[in-house]
Amino acid sequence: MYKACKTKQSAQRQQHIVDCLLELMQGKTIQEITVLELCQKAEVPRKSFYRYFESKEDVVLAAIDSLIMGYESFLGPYRSPEEPRTTRKDLEKFLMYSMHHRKTFYSLYQNSLLTPYMGRMIESLLQTQTGRRLMRTKDDDVTFRAATCFIVYGITAVVSDWMLRNCAESVDKMAGILLQIMTEPIYRTLEEQARRDGTGRIPAARPLFIGGQPG
Repeated sequence: MYKACKTKQSAQRQQHIVDCLLELMQGKTIQEITVLELCQKAEVPRKSFYRYFESKEDVVLAAIDSLIMGYESFLGPYRSPEEPRTTRKDLEKFLMYSMHHRKTFYSLYQNSLLTPYMGRMIESLLQTQTGRRLMRTKDDDVTFRAATCFIVYGITAVVSDWMLRNCAESVDKMAGILLQIMTEPIYRTLEEQARRDGTGRIPAARPLFIGGQPG
C-alpha cells in the first residue's frame, strides 16, 4: 500500500509521482514502465519514491483512489442548497467528470486496470450509506453488495464505451440512457415474451452451439 501523507507538501509530492505515472501510461503499459523511469520523469531520487510507495503498482492504486476521491471535489461548484439533487443530475456530473479525466480513464483501460478501479469504487460505496439510500434493495448486506457491483460495473462499462467512441453522444443524452437503464425494466422475462408473442408458451431454450456438440 502507498503511505498516507501527513503534510500538504508530502501529499503534493506523492500526487506529482502519480501524475507522472499517468502521463507515462499514455504511451506505455504499466509493465513496460520501470521505477527508475518514473523517478526520472518525476525528477525524484529512488529513495524519495520508496518513501511514498512500495512499488509502481502502489502508484496505480493511489491514482485510482485519487480519481475516486476527486469526484467529491469536482462536485463542489455544482452543488447548491437551492438546487434539488436528482439522479439524472448526478449522472450528468459523473459523465462530465469522466470527460474531464478521459486521459486517465483511457490509461486505465489500456492497461486493463478498470477492474481494480471498479473494485475500489465498490468498496468505497459499501463503506458509506450513500449507495444504500439510493438503491431499492433489501436491508441485507448480500443484496446491497450485489446491487452495488451491478450498478458500478454497468455504469463504468457504458461510460468507458462512450469515451472510447470519443463521447459521440452528448452528456444529456447519455445521462438519459443511463437513467432509463437504471430505473426502467429493459429485459423481457420469458413469460413476458410468451405473452407478447400471443402463444402463452415459453420458448424452448436455444442451443449454445450450432451443428452438434462442441468439439
